[in-house]
Amino acid sequence: MEEKIIDFAVGVAEYEALKNMCYAFYDYSTNNKGIFTAMFWYNKYENE
Repeated sequence: MEEKIIDFAVGVAEYEALKNMCYAFYDYSTNNKGIFTAMFWYNKYENE
């Protein structure tokens, strides 16, 4: 996911880079639902 977000942001200025990073995160999360669910589950119980 990190590489995908970086690839989407490189060569683009400010707001456009942030927007592209959000799109990359959304794309990754919708195509990898198991990983995305595990990330949120871990954070939910880690911070209690």
